[in-house]
Amino acid sequence: VSPLSCSKSSNLPVTYSCSLPAQTTPGTYYFYAKFPYYDAVYSSTFAVNNPVTLTVNPNGGTWNGSTSSQTFTQNEGTTKTIADPTATPTYTITYNDNGQGASGYPASATVTRPFSGWSVTSGSGTGTWNSSTKKFTFGANNGTLTASYSSTSSSFTLPTITKTNYNCKWAEGSTSGTQYAAGTSRTVTSNKTYYAVCVANDLWSISNMQDMTSTICANTTTPSASATATDTTGAYRGNTAYVPQHTLYDTRDGNSYVVRKLADGNCWMVQNLRLIGSRTLTSSDSDVTSNYTLPASSLSWGTTATMYNSYAYYDSSRSEWGAYYNWYTATAGIRDSSLSVGAEAPTSVCPKNWTLPNYYNFRDLINLNVITKEIFNGQYNGVIMDRELSRTGSEGGLFSRDISWAGGPNMYVFGYGLGGSPVSAGGAFYSHTGRSVRCIAR
Repeated sequence: VSPLSCSKSSNLPVTYSCSLPAQTTPGTYYFYAKFPYYDAVYSSTFAVNNPVTLTVNPNGGTWNGSTSSQTFTQNEGTTKTIADPTATPTYTITYNDNGQGASGYPASATVTRPFSGWSVTSGSGTGTWNSSTKKFTFGANNGTLTASYSSTSSSFTLPTITKTNYNCKWAEGSTSGTQYAAGTSRTVTSNKTYYAVCVANDLWSISNMQDMTSTICANTTTPSASATATDTTGAYRGNTAYVPQHTLYDTRDGNSYVVRKLADGNCWMVQNLRLIGSRTLTSSDSDVTSNYTLPASSLSWGTTATMYNSYAYYDSSRSEWGAYYNWYTATAGIRDSSLSVGAEAPTSVCPKNWTLPNYYNFRDLINLNVITKEIFNGQYNGVIMDRELSRTGSEGGLFSRDISWAGGPNMYVFGYGLGGSPVSAGGAFYSHTGRSVRCIAR
């Protein structure tokens, strides 16, 4: 208890004025005073004013409208609300056309590193920061809040890039860098350039049979007639020593087919069609102009009496043989008698954008000596006649879409079952028999 220095300030009523001694630290203090008639003890709580300075450093960002550090002075123990800074663009992303002639993207963009928090100057009494309330409490000594940012950039999205009939991507860092599709999220830690790399839409740019177009097939390299090695990824684009090959899916039933571009310049299925079952083909998924219902699998056909009815057969244990169709079914309901010699069926059970080959398509492959090679993958799967499958292992045949000079449908035949020739194209063959189907891109 400390004494007080007091003096009388008035007589009626008698009052005294006392001076409290100054204190340097906050707290409760007790004092006593002696008066003529009594002694008294008093207490007083002191909140000592101790002004200290806070420095707010945006550290490359913008805070409170400025990129410079700002200072604020308040008493110890008081608080100040500190908002997050705005990060300044940190890295520049440049988009280089690389002579591709593409469009739809900006010349450049900026990327910022995201704000990650405030850090307080280390040391005793420099204040405390509450990230939840975003308040700084002043300590006994001056303090500094410094903005921190992520060590890498925030994610940015590669822009759209377009070129008609081309598939374009962005190569990171150089023309031979890793390629990323438009819309891919990337992060960077420095300025970066992305280079346009555009490849003509070709066989490897699609997944489904129905996605095929004449442009896609034309953009795919035509191999030489002697080529037997296959290019399954597009790694040998432009190299005629490789046969382009890709597996495509038929959206109608999910079956997959190996497709190759052959030396005649056409894209061919090199597996027999396996479409079967009571399903309706429409112009949105098939080579038809009106709906056509495919029949269920059976062997109760192969006679002249069944010529103009829909019939098909498929043995799932021999999937490589594919399904068998009479010509009426293969052409999605076209009677051969309704067509003149040399005419072609306008429809087929092939997928949309595909059709049956004609006589000349088969003839060209024979003349190029391609059709006898393994690259065509011919199947000796026989023929359905008189309600049975026969000649398997010795003969195979594929219907064409045109009518021969003898009035029946043309066909590509391999094996020795008909005419004794190992390979032939053309000739009138019975449309009621069951043969396989290979499709060719339109």
